[in-house]
Amino acid sequence: MARNLLGHDNDIYDALKIATLGNIVGAEDSGIDEGALAWSKIIVMKNTDNTATVFEFSAAGLTDALAFADSGDIVWCGPGTITGDFTLPESVSLTAMASRFIIIGTITAAGSGTLERISVTPSGNSASPISAVIGPASGSLVINNCNLHATN
Repeated sequence: MARNLLGHDNDIYDALKIATLGNIVGAEDSGIDEGALAWSKIIVMKNTDNTATVFEFSAAGLTDALAFADSGDIVWCGPGTITGDFTLPESVSLTAMASRFIIIGTITAAGSGTLERISVTPSGNSASPISAVIGPASGSLVINNCNLHATN
């Protein structure tokens, strides 16, 4: 397997690169460097047909992307910081394209799912315990290469 744009030997990265460059409608005619499109966006890769849908890099964009994602889909986030509390749908993967994606808030898993290369720091202080990630009531949440900071 060839090393891809991000320097990883991983089929998912290769699929993202292909989807980003080939399946974003109008990318070739936009006058924008296609390789740069992914870096300032949130992209949902559909498991069913390998198409990519792009959302703005913002709290509203991440909320919309997670609502749009179905079981087996991957929600890719470019580098940057987003503030808010988010719910990860059942069997969805929330993955950073680089390890510089930060959520200031809490992620709650609705069921089994995956978090990868994300930093999560709860916002604010509380007299009660705080959590960066809240696992599902049933199923398992896989957390790979994440930084979770919960200081009270």
